[in-house]
Amino acid sequence: TYYPESNVFYTREPINQTYEFSTIHFYFTPEKLKSAEVLEDRRYLQLPERLTERTRELALNITMGLESPYEKVKALENYLRVNYEYNEDYRFAPPNWEPNDWFLFEEKRGVCINFNSALAILARCLGIPARLALGFLIDPTIEQQTVKTNQTHAWVEVYFKDIGWIPFDATPYGRLEARLGEEDGERIPTITRISSISRRELTRESVFNVNGTVFSIDGTPINGVKVVVYLARGVGVENISRPWLKTGEDTIYPVGLGEAYNGVFNITCKVSREVEVGYYSVVAHSLGKGEYKPSEGISKAKVRVVSLTRILVSSPRRVIPKRRFQVSGVLIDDEGNFLPHQRIQVYLDHKPLTIRYTDTHGTFRISLSLNEGTHKVDLVYPAEGNRELVLHPPTTHKPLLFHSRTDFYRPSRETLLLEAREVDIQPYTNKVFVRGLTHQVWGKIYFGKEPLENQRIHIKIGELIDLETTTDSAGIFNTTCVLGPYSKLGEYKIVYNLTEFNYSEAEEVVLKARTKLKVESPDEVAPRETFTVNVVLTDEHGYGVRQASIEVQGRQKTIKNGISRFAITAPEDEGDYVIKASFNGSTFYLPSSCVVKVHVKHKTPLTYYMIPLVITGFMVSLLVLRHRGFLEPKKSCREKDHIAETVSHPTGDIKTTLILSLPDLTDLPGICGVGDNIRIKATLLDENGKEVYDKKVEVFVRRHVNGEFEFLDEVLTGLRDECRYSFREKGCFEIVGEFKGDEKYCPSTSKQEVRVVDYREEIVNGYLKLLHTLRSEGLEVPSNATVREISEFLMNEALWMVPKTFLKKLTELFELARYSNHPITRREYRLASTLMEYTVRGVIVGW
Repeated sequence: TYYPESNVFYTREPINQTYEFSTIHFYFTPEKLKSAEVLEDRRYLQLPERLTERTRELALNITMGLESPYEKVKALENYLRVNYEYNEDYRFAPPNWEPNDWFLFEEKRGVCINFNSALAILARCLGIPARLALGFLIDPTIEQQTVKTNQTHAWVEVYFKDIGWIPFDATPYGRLEARLGEEDGERIPTITRISSISRRELTRESVFNVNGTVFSIDGTPINGVKVVVYLARGVGVENISRPWLKTGEDTIYPVGLGEAYNGVFNITCKVSREVEVGYYSVVAHSLGKGEYKPSEGISKAKVRVVSLTRILVSSPRRVIPKRRFQVSGVLIDDEGNFLPHQRIQVYLDHKPLTIRYTDTHGTFRISLSLNEGTHKVDLVYPAEGNRELVLHPPTTHKPLLFHSRTDFYRPSRETLLLEAREVDIQPYTNKVFVRGLTHQVWGKIYFGKEPLENQRIHIKIGELIDLETTTDSAGIFNTTCVLGPYSKLGEYKIVYNLTEFNYSEAEEVVLKARTKLKVESPDEVAPRETFTVNVVLTDEHGYGVRQASIEVQGRQKTIKNGISRFAITAPEDEGDYVIKASFNGSTFYLPSSCVVKVHVKHKTPLTYYMIPLVITGFMVSLLVLRHRGFLEPKKSCREKDHIAETVSHPTGDIKTTLILSLPDLTDLPGICGVGDNIRIKATLLDENGKEVYDKKVEVFVRRHVNGEFEFLDEVLTGLRDECRYSFREKGCFEIVGEFKGDEKYCPSTSKQEVRVVDYREEIVNGYLKLLHTLRSEGLEVPSNATVREISEFLMNEALWMVPKTFLKKLTELFELARYSNHPITRREYRLASTLMEYTVRGVIVGW
């Protein structure tokens, strides 16, 4: 059974038959292993219960100042090799004495199992998972050999992520070599020589050929022996075939494998990407065969492994003439390592322009300014000179190698073709934006005389809108936007920005609001009768437009708060009299108009004589009914008393208009909260629109019950024009103002309906109604989710019309109203109502 996580085969019964297997060994450079992390597995971190504290301290002292797990294990391995003796005549640990402590501090001698058991324990003390492996020590250079029982061996393995199990052996060097050399005494020595090498300069991934011969010591050519070719430096030839003798400063790379025929070999070799740049000896190692011993041959001349280089450049390909722009780049080798402090020669249109040197991260920058036209910029790395080179990998910027010259790097060149032309942005966007409507933002961009296609353009309208779009093949950009229905009116700057060129153009636009003009007039008047027309000008939300000039029948008047009155005289002829009112617009408001018809008709004279008779007959009938008991007065109805008083007052000839206004409810007209102390203002105007002062006006409140309004409270009786009132319960109410008239002025009345609500309930119910509306619009709002989950759902859906800040604030207000005891004021209710209205509109448009 094979266990891949441990790289182990296991059999429950002995294997009596012959079997074969093949394996591939990978050699990793110390730099690769230093940057690797170990496997986190508690199975390989177990420690003996009797482990001593001095064992832990020894592990810490040996590895003090080291960072990577690989460096720590190598330090432990070398410490054991140098400070302890390999001796088969060693003493076992006494009873109850921890064996590793006995070996490390008392006996200090032993065999491979003692050395590597101690290595595994010391590694685990440092939190490095390690395991002890048992097997046989064989000669890797001999293709066929007999393995005997005295070749049993133990070593340590540590698993590195993305690499695998890496062996470590704390057994001293001399003993290993001696044990493997015991069997070579009876074999015939061989001589391996290298005749020629096809190339002296090599690059990573390059291929070259090595020719040579393998003869016995008496000159007999050896046939069929395998030959391995290495690139080596820092290692004696006698140790090439023994990787376990390689130290951290040695470098050995296998590059080719072949076979000698009649004593001659011709092996095609390939330089792997792991090979570092530098000078190397080429070593041919024959593995030996049967009666022939292995041998090594080394080239007389060394080969040089060099790295290809590359200049990676970031630069615009299209620029504006005589305007400075940046060209930046980085110089790397073929492994992606940065090359610092290297010279970069810059040529403009084949002429030398300047010289730059890379910084510690291999980067450089050039500031250029070009005349109009097409230009060629060459960036050349000559790979010559004696500047110090410190190699940095692109991920950590930690120095890896040091070279005193650039002999090991190939030159490189990067060429840029740059176009310098004038850029022209021609916007076609309407200069007037209307709040709450969709608008087209478009235009055309030229580069020189040609349309600039596939160009990203960033468009910003003040702080209201941020857009990005791309030009088509004709250089046209075209997109749409909606400025929020409650955006502040005013002048804004729309900026068109081309990021590639760091170029922008701007123009002024104005944000206006739609208006609605309403004319209130009597349905019928007499010829030549002077009557009053009320004109109301509001924006799209119903708020009055201030300081606006209104024209009615050719007469102009400036209104202050959205309401104005005009006195108009009817014509002599009967028929429909057309009244035209118009608002020609202002800086921030669009124009509007309104046309109404008033019927002009002569009043029948008989009417004036019949009215007193009818009234007299009605009063007589009323007295008769009351006398007979069919009609009893309602003693508690104060409203009837008011009416009675009104009838009894004399009336004059000047018509009046009574206007009731609620200044505290202008933000949410007709809606009031329970307990709000609101102002009620009464204004009396004559037929010319002039205010009449010092007249008695009565104001009272009626409550809506069973489809009718009944008297509730009297609020104002007297000459004052303003009072306050606080509603004590929810419901629908009517505020009635009444001027009963006098000898000079006619009576008039005015009414205002008010809905009194609980702000907390309104926010909660409004939010639930909002979710119902969203579902009815096709949005699949989850039904069992929390408020926060619903908010996240809405923000993650395609609600591009609704800013996320609106949804977050609406969620906060709902939670405040439903789950807290915090007082909810008109301010919170007004904000919640606005956000809910905006969300519904945005969803209907966007969804």
